[in-house]
Formats: sequence, C-alpha cells, structure tokens
Amino acid sequence: MAAVTDTRNSSSNAAHAKRRANERDLIIPDPLDPDRRRQLEADDAAWLRHYCRDVFYNPFTADQLAMIADVGESLRYGSKKCKAAPRGGGKSSILTYLVMKYGLCRQVRFPLVVAATFGKAQKTTSKLRRRLASKSHGTTELAALTKKGVSTKGIIPNHLFDDYPMECTVARYVDPWPSRARNVTGNGLRDIHVEWGAADGYFILPTWSDVEPLGPIIMSLGWSSDELQGCNIYDVRPDFIMLDDLDSRASLSSEHGVVAGKIEETIEKTISGMIGPSRRLGQYMLCTITSTDAAAYRYSDPQIKPSWDGTRVQAIRKWPTNTELWDKYCWLRQTGMQEGDTFGRAAHQFYLANREAMDAGAEVSNPHDFDQTKLKDSTQVHLSNLQKCFDFIADTSREAFDTEYQNDPPKRESQLEVQVTAYHVGACADDLNQGQCDPTTTMIVRGMDVRKTELHHVTMASEAARPHRIVDYNVRSHGTSETTVEQAEVAILQGFRQLADEWVTNPPTDSNGTAHSVDLTLIDKGWLGNWTEDGAVKTWASQPAETFCLEMGLRHWLPAKAAPNYRSPKPSRGVIIGDNWHINRGKGQERKCDEVIWNAAHWHLLVEELFMLPEDDADRFRLFRATDGIFVNHKAFGEHITAGATQLKEMMMRGSRSRKPRFVRDHWWDSAAMMLVAKSVECVLRERDKGRGPRKSLSDMAKSARS
Repeated sequence: MAAVTDTRNSSSNAAHAKRRANERDLIIPDPLDPDRRRQLEADDAAWLRHYCRDVFYNPFTADQLAMIADVGESLRYGSKKCKAAPRGGGKSSILTYLVMKYGLCRQVRFPLVVAATFGKAQKTTSKLRRRLASKSHGTTELAALTKKGVSTKGIIPNHLFDDYPMECTVARYVDPWPSRARNVTGNGLRDIHVEWGAADGYFILPTWSDVEPLGPIIMSLGWSSDELQGCNIYDVRPDFIMLDDLDSRASLSSEHGVVAGKIEETIEKTISGMIGPSRRLGQYMLCTITSTDAAAYRYSDPQIKPSWDGTRVQAIRKWPTNTELWDKYCWLRQTGMQEGDTFGRAAHQFYLANREAMDAGAEVSNPHDFDQTKLKDSTQVHLSNLQKCFDFIADTSREAFDTEYQNDPPKRESQLEVQVTAYHVGACADDLNQGQCDPTTTMIVRGMDVRKTELHHVTMASEAARPHRIVDYNVRSHGTSETTVEQAEVAILQGFRQLADEWVTNPPTDSNGTAHSVDLTLIDKGWLGNWTEDGAVKTWASQPAETFCLEMGLRHWLPAKAAPNYRSPKPSRGVIIGDNWHINRGKGQERKCDEVIWNAAHWHLLVEELFMLPEDDADRFRLFRATDGIFVNHKAFGEHITAGATQLKEMMMRGSRSRKPRFVRDHWWDSAAMMLVAKSVECVLRERDKGRGPRKSLSDMAKSARS
C-alpha cells in the first residue's frame, strides 16, 4: 500500500512540477520591426525620440545633440567627458536611456552608475527596470484589444516592447517578484538568464542562456561605497561609468571642498583603476556646478582637467540688451507677489506688452524648457525659456541663478584660486634634453626634498635669455614603510653620497660638450617630530642633511628648512638676510652648522607663478624635453606642483600656516621652491665671494669632497 501511495505522490509532484514549469515558460515574440530597430540603433538621437518619446517630447537642442554624440563616443570607445549643464535640462535622462540602449544592443557589457549616494544611484537603475517592465501595450497587443472592441484611442504604443520583446517580456514577469528570475524559461523551456535584485544594486538583462551566457550588467553605487574598489560581477569589470552629480550637499557645504577632494581621489584612483587588462573604460560625468569647491568645478574646466574635455552649458548664452525692462519685470513680479499676485500675472502682462523689446539680443540654450500650463485666467505660466529664467532670478537672486543655471557660482572673496595644473607644467617643455643646459649658462642650482624613504630633487640652470631652465628632476628610493627612523638616517646619508658621486660623473652639459658644476644645492633638513612609530614621536638622532653638507663643504651644499610663518630676523653678525630667506650661521642649539630658513608661502607661490607665465615671457619655467618613464608628458611632476599649490592655498584660506597634511605627493614642488631659494642665496653669496679667489672647477670640487 505504501508503494502505491509513493507512486501516486511521485506522479502528483511531477504533474505539479510540469505545471509550474509551463507557467514559468514565457512566450517571447520576435521583434515587430527588425529593420526599424536596426535603423534606429544606428542613430542615438532617433532611438531616444522613438522608444522614449514620453521623456523626449521636445526637439533636441544643439547642446543636447552634442551631448548625445559625446555619450555615444564614450560608450563605444571608452573616452572621458564632463558635462556641466543647468538643472532640469534632461542631461541625466539622456545619459540614463543611452546606457539602456547600448546595453540592449550589447555594445556595452557592464555600465556602472555612480552617484552622490547609493539611494540616488538606485533611482537611476530603478527607472530603467520600470521602463523595461512597463505594462503599457505594444502595437500587437493594442491591435488585439481593438479586435475585441476595446477602445485604444490616444494610447501610445510601447515601441520598446515591440522591438525588444525578449527583454521586456521577461522584465514584466520578474519585476513584481524578483525571485522568479531564478527559474524563468521561454518558448518551450529554453533557459533564460536574468537577475533582478534591486537590493544588490544591480540587475542583469535577460538573455538566452544557450546564445549568450551573461547579459549586460547594470549596477548602481554611491561614490563612497567600499564596493567600488575592485568592482566586478561574475569576473566582469565595468566598461562604462556614469558619474551623476557626485557633489552632494555634504560636499558643497563642507569647509574648503574637503569632501570634494575625496570625490576627486575616488575618481582618480578607485574608478580609474577599474579598467581590466586590454579593456576600455568610458567615463561620462554629469554635473551642475554649485560651488567653486565642488568636484564639478574642477572636472568641467579643461585647464584643470584637460583629459576630461569639460564643457559648461549656460541657460542664457547671451543676455538681453534691454536690462531696464527686465529690472522692471522683476520688480513687478516681486511687489505683485507681496500683494497676493501669486503667479506674477502683472509682470506677465508687462512681458506680453513688451516681449519683442525684452527678448532682443537674448540667446538661450534650451528654448523648449518652460512651463506652458494654463492658469485660471487662460494665460500660460511662461511664454518662453527666457521668462522662466527671469522668474527664477526674481524669486531668488541673480547669484542663485548663476549657480543653478549658468554653472558660474560666485567665488568667495577670500578664495585663492589654484591656477596651475599638470597641463600647464607639461606645456613648459622646451627643446633641450634632460641634463642639457645652454652654453651661456651662468648659474646652476638644485633643491632636494627629503622623506623617510625617498629623495626628490630638481635642478635649474640660469642664462641671460632663460633664467629658469629646469634641466633635471628625479627621485631616489631608499626604504619602505617598515623602515625605522634610525635606519632611514643611515639610508638618507648614503643616498646623499651616492647622488653626489653620480652628479660629479654626469654633470649638466651644454651643446658644446662642456660640463657645468652645480653652484649650490639646498637640502631639506627635515622637521623634529617628523615621524611617529608605534605611537611614539621620533626625532633625528643625527641630522643627515647637516652631516652631509659639512662633509661636502657649506659653500656649495647647505641644509635648509621652510618656515610656514616666516619672519625675517634682525640683522646681526650671525645672520645673512636675503629676499624672504636668511642664513643662520655656525652652530646653534638645534643645529651643527649653517642653515637656510626660507619663507614657504612666498617661494611656493613663485613656483606656481613661473609655470603660469605666458610662453613668450623670458622668466617662464622651461622644462627639458619629456622622454619615457616618470618623464612622460611631465605628468607626475605636474601633479606634485598642483597638489602642493592646492594644499598651500587651502591653508592660506583657513588662515593657517601650520604644517601641511602628511602623505601629500608634492615633493618636487618643495624641491622646486628650494631651487629658487638656492638661486637667490647663490646671488648673495657670489657678492660676498668677490675678491676671495677663483671658483673651484668641477674636478677640484670632487677631489676636495673625497679628501
């Protein structure tokens, strides 16, 4: 009897399983119009207007068409672009639905949406899921309803369902219960792979498992998410990043762009590092510049971030010529609202009566963007985009309009702009090779920055025509993060000696083959309490910079120290005073020999200024011709200069000249500043040396250094 029961149960279970399998087996029709689909897939703008006509119901503007072309290029070829545009202009919708289009066309494998927060990013991917899962009827479904006598008048066919039936049919089925995605089949139990879990921040477009094992992945994350690091799904890495308004209110209100700086670090390090071997990584940033401290401000400026090809779109390209009429319009709107004219109809009537004169000379970027809703008096809320703009100005302020719609936020009165960029530095490259100087060179100086594990140095040659020719820079490593202070002291001293020997062997040489000696090298002597190990502040046991300079001779090698809050001392026999520097002579309480103390702010700002001078200015820095390695485009060198300038300006804005933050990679910036100090010091020392006999040759200096 038990055997009969088991047989019946087995049969019943099998029947239930078959019924459930048939319920899961979806009918996937063929695309309604394959030719139309192919034609539209070749035209991004036409695709958006056809399949998302409820979103893009106005003609595309010139700016929008340019954006569509840029986004398509980034999706196809992996380019980078930043677009700052007014709020409400449709920029996010364009990028969002092009991401969907390129996913449906299998032209992108893993687009990743990164926003200010995870919740905001999820709204973008949720929008795509809802559109794919829309219950609105396709053309065939509407025809069936009409045949049944159901009125379909005024209903717009769902053309996305018509031409992408596989993706839309499966999306309809799994969207109410994402767990259905685990067992869905179609057209006779053919397996379909799809994942639809919103909680995970990603979904995978449906695909026939026997044709394509994994469909495109669309994921959303906040920029501060830990999941950005090494992001991949099923060993697939992102190949396109949509960066959507990363500057949240936190980044805009934080003091001096602290959060914005973290956003930039995430973009430059974490996001740029997502690219897989031999893969492309398109990146498109959408933003509205609401603060000069925002990341959007930097990335949309091609002078600051040239690789991002930034553009800024303004709502009003050209302002109307008759400003007096618009001033009266704003006054009528403001006073009318105070007296109960809620919709500013008095001002509206004034615009109606004077529209031609008020519109004269104006040019707007999106003439379709205005509210055509009719009010109780049968007048429209707006008659033009220009009127909408001035309503915003009247209701808020010109400053608010410039910020939200012109991408031109006001600058703080006390703000010091960082102008120099890696691009500016690289543009200073000249025609001489590394280590080569001009035959007319009259002075060569060097600055060296000392770290626990590295020695950075920059060398400059001066001639009458080009007084600031940088002929060399480099870095030497001599330790790791595990190196103790005591070990570092030995390694630093040994590094000094090795570099000195190398510079004697390979001195700067002019085009005639004549070697030139370096007149003066300033070496950063470090700060007491420079490092912390195991919670304890460590100081130098023996000052390696002073030890080395004493070995080599203080006339051509001097230890130096930057003073953030510099004050020139009173003249005395033990001090040599120069331009924003002085030399403390002899031994002191905390020194073994002469030392140069220099004004950090003055000389660091001069570094920036000399890189920013016009190309035809003789005082402009000239860099040696870029080659391979760290010298490619002088990018790393330029990044040190920019990082240093940024930190200095931020400290100056805070009214603080305390020591800059640790781990900032600005060591060539420090070296370049010391190099300029060295030139000023050398000029003073030469005056003091007059009448003291001839200067030593390069070989004599080498002999005396080792005697």
